[in-house]
Amino acid sequence: MYPVAIKIIKNKGNYVRQAQQELSVLEQLNRNDPNDERNVIRVLDNFFFRNHFFIVFELLNADLYSICYHNKFRPFPSEVIFDVAAQVLEALKFTASEGIIHCDLKPENIVLNQREDSLVSCVSLKKNPSSAKDLSRCVLNNKFTGSQMNQYAYKRLKVIDFGSAFVEANAYKQKKFTYIQSRYYRAPEIILGIDNYNYDYSIDVWSFGCILCELKNGFPIFPAQCEGELLERITEYFGDFSSDIIRRSKRAGRFFNKIGDTDEYEMKPNLSKKKRKRHPPCSRTLEAFLGIKGTANPNDDDDGSDSDGPHNNPTKPIQYGSSNNNKEDTNISSLLLQQEFAFLDLIRRCLVIDPKKRITAAAALEHPWIKNWFTIRTATAGKVKIVYK
Repeated sequence: MYPVAIKIIKNKGNYVRQAQQELSVLEQLNRNDPNDERNVIRVLDNFFFRNHFFIVFELLNADLYSICYHNKFRPFPSEVIFDVAAQVLEALKFTASEGIIHCDLKPENIVLNQREDSLVSCVSLKKNPSSAKDLSRCVLNNKFTGSQMNQYAYKRLKVIDFGSAFVEANAYKQKKFTYIQSRYYRAPEIILGIDNYNYDYSIDVWSFGCILCELKNGFPIFPAQCEGELLERITEYFGDFSSDIIRRSKRAGRFFNKIGDTDEYEMKPNLSKKKRKRHPPCSRTLEAFLGIKGTANPNDDDDGSDSDGPHNNPTKPIQYGSSNNNKEDTNISSLLLQQEFAFLDLIRRCLVIDPKKRITAAAALEHPWIKNWFTIRTATAGKVKIVYK
């Protein structure tokens, strides 16, 4: 006998149908992940009782939002952000390969594993904390040595709640929902109905980028009260929406006005519910929100594309290797600093307004920010103590 989690769906037609759709999605994912390696929650059983529908899941632990809340919304340590990112990307890569769009990725739907190889045991705690508050204190306030970081195993997070998921193979009989994704994590193509709501896996990548920003800062990057305000906040970071994007948008007329007989558009005034003061396009920066100061090389463009050396270019993996301990420490320090700019580069690739130009989950797993963390953990094993403020 072991504890489980049971989801109870009331005996109402739409509720039951949606739950059965979620069950079908999870059964497919579980069936094609027999060794439980892809960070998706496991379904154990399902049944009807007194005309209500029950789905039995493995029992997990606290979700990321609960940990953020009990940590008073302070930023996560960088190595913890990497662990979350790597596992969520693995789940997104897997679901995309199975033709499944999650459609509701957010911190509440990323949950810690309950089993012995959980996040808690990986940092050598004597016993599992009994609450999200204790868990957040243990996880986020630890200072990790290199050897502990190598023990920081990957089997700790699961993506849950596939109730809104869309299966590409069922496109002929499953209508795509147009009102999906929690607002803070909603992609521009969902807000605007770009390409007549012909969205794909890239909407999950947008949500993923928003989550990374939130883990780094402590608070959501787009805390909007309505979709109009959400568009305003996006433009404050990334500039005006292009005419091409607006022309492809089914709901453009709700948010934009055409400028005379030109091919240009402008955002309508007062789109936010509380008449929030709108800041000019590009008046906010990701660097400021993420607390990343300066540039990797002051003579380079933001993306580091003109850099000559691997230690100055966030889009290139960093090779680790040295002949003495002093040089090792120097290389490690340089690598850790460079990771900040690699992280910024990955965020920019996730939060691209045009979904056709957004990075995929598979490509993100190959990004230098992900690759370099493996290098750091190999390089620092048993040698130095890494402390993040």
